[in-house]
Amino acid sequence: MKFGGVIFGSVFFLAGLTAFYFSVISTLFDAVQMQSWQSTLAELNSAEVNSYQSRNDDGSYTTMYSVDMEYEYWSDGRSYTGNRVDISENNSSDSDKHYQRLHQLKQEAKRDQFKVWVNPNDLSESVYDRAVDIKLTLIMALFSSTFMLVGGGIIQVSRKKETPLPSGIKSDPSKPWTTRAEWASKMLYSNAESKLGLIKFFTILATLFLGVFALALFGQHPVATAFSFIFCIPPVLMFRWYRKTKREWDNFDKVPLHLKPYPGVIGGTVGGDISVPCAYTSGDQYTLELKCTHHWTTRSGKENRSHSSTIWSKVIKPTPRASSNATRLTFEFDVPSDKPSSSAPDNDYHSWTLDISSQLKGINFNREYEIPVFVTRDSKTIEDELTQQPLTTQQKADIHSRLSVNQNKNPLNHSSMTASTKPTENSSLSFHTPGSKAGWFIGGIGLLFFIIGVVIANTAESFFGFVFAAMATVFIALGILALGRNCHVRVQPNQLEVDVFIFSKIINQHRFTSQEVEDIKPRKSSSTSQNGKTVNEKYSLMLTTKKGKSIDLGGEFASMKNATHMKLEIESILNAIK
Repeated sequence: MKFGGVIFGSVFFLAGLTAFYFSVISTLFDAVQMQSWQSTLAELNSAEVNSYQSRNDDGSYTTMYSVDMEYEYWSDGRSYTGNRVDISENNSSDSDKHYQRLHQLKQEAKRDQFKVWVNPNDLSESVYDRAVDIKLTLIMALFSSTFMLVGGGIIQVSRKKETPLPSGIKSDPSKPWTTRAEWASKMLYSNAESKLGLIKFFTILATLFLGVFALALFGQHPVATAFSFIFCIPPVLMFRWYRKTKREWDNFDKVPLHLKPYPGVIGGTVGGDISVPCAYTSGDQYTLELKCTHHWTTRSGKENRSHSSTIWSKVIKPTPRASSNATRLTFEFDVPSDKPSSSAPDNDYHSWTLDISSQLKGINFNREYEIPVFVTRDSKTIEDELTQQPLTTQQKADIHSRLSVNQNKNPLNHSSMTASTKPTENSSLSFHTPGSKAGWFIGGIGLLFFIIGVVIANTAESFFGFVFAAMATVFIALGILALGRNCHVRVQPNQLEVDVFIFSKIINQHRFTSQEVEDIKPRKSSSTSQNGKTVNEKYSLMLTTKKGKSIDLGGEFASMKNATHMKLEIESILNAIK
């Protein structure tokens, strides 16, 4: 339980409950009590519309209006004075409404038709208008209910206890999949039930919150009324989404997924089967997508923002098979060795999910399952993958062509290296890694900001424009550097030479023996995302010496497997003689 969340939610709930009591319950109670009050003629002594400035949350001000009046009435031979206009006695920014009320008061007084309602049990208590403002009461009911719903939701989430591990399962830190209830079984369940609850919650919240604006605008004038109908569209769409999801849940209920192997294996497979509780009919189609998603949180000032990006995904369309009034699906995905393992939700974590969608003759089956995927004893390294499934001849040719590879031995075949293909003391390898194409994007952004800064400086004569343009030159310089930096690499047994250029100008030369090289590591150098999904990744080679010096060899490889292939090519020649 998170006590901070409970307290914060309680503040919201109590604020809404207080507003609901005084603006709705109290108003309706007074209205019921006033039905027994008696009408009597009165004399209007004074009446006027007063106004004042009310400060808004954003620092601006709104003019609020109210009718202030005083009247005198007689009962049982005694004179009484009153000033209560109506039940709610609320101020508002609608000046027309209050001036119309003022005009009505004066007209009634002029015609000697000015009446007030008097409490027979307490003759000093009176009111001019005992009618309930239905529209205002509904608005306040929706507004206060919104606060209560949000507060109740925060309390519910804060009080939610962590799901205990299944019986017989003991948490083992060396096996992370046993530390969370969601992962601790071969039989997994989707998040459909909790998702349905969330959709229901936000459907009600949207109805309450947007209903306030819809009611407030309705009837003001034609344009405002049109906007009031627009505010009704999101709740309607949310309700349709809820009804569709509810039908799917009612039709299929909980559907377990059996994972095999358990857990899913990084550098191995994610496989299993699921029996969808509906009879198979010809034409039924199912699509399964395995996704690895990176979730992270950033903080700007006092605001936290959550982000997510799908860094890897694969789609298959399994062949459905009929199985005793159910449809059985089996699946298997090959998972690359360089992808991250599952991790518990935090400020920075990764999740693996299996999305199942379908096109059926009846109600479609759509579920999302969180899958535990980890590095285990069965995991293969990228080197293992290259040994079992080396790059194709075309893939190698593409790398050699792009990097202008010059090699005086047979290309390295990691699955069938023989004495005739192993590097010798006369072997050599040279290649050229071009600059990063990401430099175009970085430099382009810098150039755009520079132009904007210059325009601001010249049109608005603002010093800020010059500062903005000066800062943009940093991005332009970084873009040029990334685009222009390239390396010429030459490898011989026990010798590695790296010449670093900016375009055609050499800026550094490095010479190392095999004993001076600590490691050559493939690493991700850049990635681009579109609609929250990584669509392009590039990898480079990073050389590290035993003295701690690091040199980016570049490469712009399309995959970690390609970069690892090139690393092994280099190391096979560099370490040919020991």
